[in-house]
Amino acid sequence: MDKDIISFAKKLLQYKKTFNELDAEAHELIKQLAEGEDTDLDVIVYLEKRVSLISELADQSRGLKPPSSFARAYFHFVKYLLYQSRDWELTLSGRIEEAVEASKKAYFHWEVFKAEVTKLAPCFGDSREILFELIGEKLS
Repeated sequence: MDKDIISFAKKLLQYKKTFNELDAEAHELIKQLAEGEDTDLDVIVYLEKRVSLISELADQSRGLKPPSSFARAYFHFVKYLLYQSRDWELTLSGRIEEAVEASKKAYFHWEVFKAEVTKLAPCFGDSREILFELIGEKLS
């Protein structure tokens, strides 16, 4: 069991949960848009929250520096979030075709992230539940 990897995974899990909450906000904004409500200001605030969190994640000088064995997975996690944010931005602005392309790129980076983190499973030892929560599926 590698305590640095587990500690880092726990930090990433907190970010993932925050992004999931933001995604719930985005779904609500899409419903409001579909109902004809003016949500421009809400969309801007939502996107600023995402960008701020991604900047925080990407700025390793703030203390969120991955262990070397986690670096590749971390890179793909940040890329996933960037493309996912682009997807939301394009979707909320009605540019659906471009949003689909961003979504495909986000999915690619998510799959690579999951594969890279899964390779680290032996490092989690008895703390595999953290890994499960991070990638969102059970390990075989």
